[in-house]
Amino acid sequence: MYREYCATLVEQDYMLAHDLDTATLLEVVPRFTSLREFTFSSYWEFHPKGAKTPFDGCLLFPGPTPPPRGSREAVAFLEAAAQLAASSPSGSTKLESLTLGLLSWRFFEQSDTAFLARALQTCRDLTAFRICIDTGMKERALGNDAWAPPADYDPDEDRDEEHHFGTEVAECSRVMASGMLREFLRCLQHLETLQVSFLYNSAEFEFPALLGDVIQPKHRWEFLASLKLENIACERQELLSVLKRHKDTLESLSLHSISLRSTSWLVLLPQIRK
Repeated sequence: MYREYCATLVEQDYMLAHDLDTATLLEVVPRFTSLREFTFSSYWEFHPKGAKTPFDGCLLFPGPTPPPRGSREAVAFLEAAAQLAASSPSGSTKLESLTLGLLSWRFFEQSDTAFLARALQTCRDLTAFRICIDTGMKERALGNDAWAPPADYDPDEDRDEEHHFGTEVAECSRVMASGMLREFLRCLQHLETLQVSFLYNSAEFEFPALLGDVIQPKHRWEFLASLKLENIACERQELLSVLKRHKDTLESLSLHSISLRSTSWLVLLPQIRK
């Protein structure tokens, strides 16, 4: 099993060093002329049950692709999907469902207006969009011996696990405030299902985005039936306003780790019930 792991790791290193994974997406996606749904997943929630991977026979999973997490793959897919849409007869290719996760917040920092415009052109017919945004994680550095801790290893710091997650929340919050994600979502007029999740808040309970960074104030999706929000901060009135605007269509609502900034859920929950 260890030999299989080593051989697989060598193949993976070669593939990543030569960008063969993204080249494959750019080559293959335009061939799927009837493509309706795409899921890119390195996250348990989006991982299809029972799916086989090249690492099934390995001792350990070799680890994530080069940082920023998911950005290379997301850019490659969106570029390939844009090529597919451009080469297809008008209306014959409509991407209806797109799931991205984990995707680093740096994807939005690195993307420019021109890329966003191309992505919108590709995604304008989406009825379902799900995204989980990575907000940073501290991985323990290894010494020369992969099985031994480094010389400066601090066991107390390693036990302080809450400081290992959400290490880039402040940077993510700054980028989300630019509104790039909000503008992208606002232009998806046919949405029926929307999920926007941020993987972690910080150890100090700082949150990676405000509700207004994700959903345009006063905006309403005419067909929205399912909404999930995770690790977002907001005012009670903001969240209630979103729910009121969609009360005639919304059938499913999931709020996970939502921080009310200046009020209480004891006040909000009775109002939601009404």
